[in-house]
Amino acid sequence: MKQKYTINNATKNPSVIEHGENGWRMVNTDGVYFFFEDGYSITTTDRRIDRVFEVLDGQSVEITEDENRLGYYQFNGIMIESNTEKGWEDGVVYIETVEQEDKRKCTSYEFGEIIGNDKFCFNNDLGICLPKTDISNESVNINNCIFSSDGAVYYFLIDDKLYSISGQAMKLIKKSGLYI
Repeated sequence: MKQKYTINNATKNPSVIEHGENGWRMVNTDGVYFFFEDGYSITTTDRRIDRVFEVLDGQSVEITEDENRLGYYQFNGIMIESNTEKGWEDGVVYIETVEQEDKRKCTSYEFGEIIGNDKFCFNNDLGICLPKTDISNESVNINNCIFSSDGAVYYFLIDDKLYSISGQAMKLIKKSGLYI
C-alpha cells in the first residue's frame, strides 16, 4: 500500500504532497502533517516523530524545530506533545480528559485532576480544548475552556501568554509578530 502523504524535496522549499486517484499532488488542505521515522505510518510501536509540516493557505512550512510548535496535537487517534525539554514526544493514544456542559464549561474527567494550560485537554465529541482557567472535577458553571470544533484557528491571551486553538492543535505562541 502506498503512503497517502510524503515530503516533496524536489521543490525549492520542501512541501507536503498526497497520493490520490490521479497520482501525486500538492496538499492544499490546512493542517499539521506528521512524518515518522518510518515514513507517514504510525502504529503503537512505531510512533517516533521525524519531521512535522504545517500547511496554511496552501503553503507548507516545516515546524519540526519552530518556536511556535509547543503544545498538543491530535493525529490519527494519537496525541502528540511538543515541549521545550524533549522536543516532540512519542505519540500516545489520547483519552478523554474533560467532560463538557457546553463549549465553554468543562470539568475534569478524573476525580482530583487539575488541568491547566500545561496539560492535555480533550473531549471525545469536541476535540482539543484550551483551558482558560484551571479545570477540576469541582468546576461547575464556570466558563473555563475553549474548543475550536469548526477547525478554524483562534488566538487567546491567557495569563500574559498567547495561545492558538484549532480542531487539530493547541499551541503556545512564542514568536513575536502580528496575530489576527
